[in-house]
Amino acid sequence: MSGINGAETLLADGDKARPYWMGNNYVAQTINSATGTGLLTMVTGAPGYFLTQLGFQCAATTTTAGGATVSIVFSDSVFGTIANFQLWVPASAASPATPFILRETNEGPHIFNNRAANSVLSVNVLTALSGGSIRCFCRYGITNYLG
Repeated sequence: MSGINGAETLLADGDKARPYWMGNNYVAQTINSATGTGLLTMVTGAPGYFLTQLGFQCAATTTTAGGATVSIVFSDSVFGTIANFQLWVPASAASPATPFILRETNEGPHIFNNRAANSVLSVNVLTALSGGSIRCFCRYGITNYLG
C-alpha cells in the first residue's frame, strides 16, 4: 500500500519503507574556549533533514569567567532556534573525586522536521567558556520529502 505521494509504503509484515529518507545518523561538535560563541555546523540538509535527538555532555572541569548561566542553542538557518539548553557553569571547577556524567537530551521520535531545502543546523553557546568543554550532539536523517 503506497503512502501519500509515495512517502511511505506499508509492507506485508507491518513495517514501513520510507524511500525519501535515510536516518539514524549521528554528529557531534565540541565547544571550548577556542570556539567562543561562534556557530558550529552540525547538519546540512541536502535537500532537507529531520531530528530525532538533540543533547549535550558537559565536562566536569568546564568553567566560565566569573561563573555564568550558559545557553546552548541549536538553531536552523531557515527556522531559527530549535532548542535551548541552559546550565550554570562556575568560574572554577576542580576535577571530581568520583566519576560522573552531566548529559542531557531532548528525544523524539521526531523533534524537528526541516522541509526547507539546504538549510543548516548549527550549535553555539551564548557565553564563552574559559576552560573545559561541552560536547553537543544530534541524531538525524536526511529527507527528500519537502514542501
